[in-house]
Amino acid sequence: MKNPILIYIAGPLFSVAEREFNRRVADALKERVNNCTVVLPQEYAATVAGTSGFLQKVFNYSLEHIRKSDVVVAILDGPDADAGTCVEIGYAYAHKKPIIGIRSDFRASEDRGVNLMVSSVCTRLVWVQDSSVGVEPVLDAIAWAVQALFSSPRYSQRQKG
Repeated sequence: MKNPILIYIAGPLFSVAEREFNRRVADALKERVNNCTVVLPQEYAATVAGTSGFLQKVFNYSLEHIRKSDVVVAILDGPDADAGTCVEIGYAYAHKKPIIGIRSDFRASEDRGVNLMVSSVCTRLVWVQDSSVGVEPVLDAIAWAVQALFSSPRYSQRQKG
């Protein structure tokens, strides 16, 4: 059996709604993508919250797991994509990790709903423009994008390391 696909989820985690959406994305990926492991940094952050060096621990954990990941799934919602998420995808891009950007926010910006620099680092950008679409079709689109990425010849022979 091949090593599991390691999926890192980058996204804002400052509101209950953001954390809940991130959790639903993680759960959907575990359920819908065969042989995957999902890293959701907010889970780690919750375990070290209130400890000495909390912020540095979360920062180091995030960078380490981006380096180890096979793909980064980035939640890019909001009037502007979250600054921390932008750092995570920039770091992933510099380490040649495929990035699947997710925009379920129908507000338009420069390029496919987000800043040109953000959209340009995404290997694939899933932009749901219909305000009447519920969460399940968005979760399906995210899982499909991950599966499609790893069924392509370029990534099917991925190397860990």
